[in-house]
Amino acid sequence: MSKAVYTVYDIETTGLSAACQCEIIEFAGIKYDEDLNEIDRLHIYVKPYKKLPKKIVELTGITNEQLAGCENRFQVLPKIRSFIGDTISVCHNANFDHGFISTMCVLQGLPILKSYICTLKSYKAITGEKSGKLFMACEKFGITLENAHTAIADAEATAKLFKKLKELDNDEVISKMFLKTYDEKDYYLSIMANIAAQNPNKKIRDAVCNCVIPNEIAQLDIDIVFDAFSHGKDPNAVCQLYNYSNDDVSLLFALWLNNQRLPKFIFLEDFSLNRQIKTMVGYADDLIDMYRMHKTIYGDATINRGIYNYFWIKLRHNDRTVCNTALTTLFINKYPIEKILSNFPHVNPSDITLAFCKFAEISKNDYREYIANTIVSKNELTNAVNNDKVHFSDTEIKNNPELINLAITCALYERNFFKTVI
Repeated sequence: MSKAVYTVYDIETTGLSAACQCEIIEFAGIKYDEDLNEIDRLHIYVKPYKKLPKKIVELTGITNEQLAGCENRFQVLPKIRSFIGDTISVCHNANFDHGFISTMCVLQGLPILKSYICTLKSYKAITGEKSGKLFMACEKFGITLENAHTAIADAEATAKLFKKLKELDNDEVISKMFLKTYDEKDYYLSIMANIAAQNPNKKIRDAVCNCVIPNEIAQLDIDIVFDAFSHGKDPNAVCQLYNYSNDDVSLLFALWLNNQRLPKFIFLEDFSLNRQIKTMVGYADDLIDMYRMHKTIYGDATINRGIYNYFWIKLRHNDRTVCNTALTTLFINKYPIEKILSNFPHVNPSDITLAFCKFAEISKNDYREYIANTIVSKNELTNAVNNDKVHFSDTEIKNNPELINLAITCALYERNFFKTVI
């Protein structure tokens, strides 16, 4: 069987913008190979979560009763995305059809459709016509368009129009000017920025903006807070019990929760927020890149770093290690290294060592006392160097936690942190 290159499709929806929570109610797609021979097709209806507006029923002829037994968007969209695959999307007014499905894919955590051709713009460029409405383009080329504003009829007509345009396109205008391929990350950010601008869910926006996590949380007794969590207190209860800031306690709860294996502790985030930030974590190179992505999406709004830190830990590190940013938060608050080992048993000592070395190199002028209290004496370091015992496995340190300070000191020594050469 020939490989599919193009998927010509059309959709009917409950409104104009997926960013404003409008939904697909009908999808019709036809796959073609490079020579525009049909390979496969998919025609499917989708049950929306809200009743259809009267004007949509009148425009499309689709009724609520007709959709009552259909699958919803969460069941159907993966099938649509799988059907389109890596082919080039071909749509008449691709900004709408292709953009709508891409936005839905982002909202449902599915891969974005990156490449498309717009037959509306191609038609206007090749023919010189000022208007490019589908029925007018079909009339010009003698293409039959019956039951307009039904996805299957519009998709079939768009396919015929695309074939005709390809025949006329001697200068390859379509491939040179109207074949659009986006960088996936950039396209994702543009879609998310549009969603944020529409602000369909204020709760989500408020959760990731307009909330400052203080850099210093030294006023909290971290041991007491962790102990309260371990005895079943939730963050709200801890805030009330000790009169602590909700932001500070939330950040500590995220750090603490990451390292628990107790099913009775459940942390529920807003589902949409969970899905959106999970996608951001997948695209981001590191946590700083995530903050840059936030600025691209939400502008100059303040970042709730605690939420991003939490998701970065949970998703990027698969619940097994605390990321450098989370560890650095503890270092900034001069948290004893040995207590990190005891309170975060699933953190690898090697990760703590590396994170502390980076922290010490950057912050040595501001945290001299804390660093000095962490490293071992010159004599202990000298003995380790002379005995060629400067590397320690995670197992060794977990069996003997007191070795963590020596391991950190040796690592700093190997990174030429100390001015005195032993």
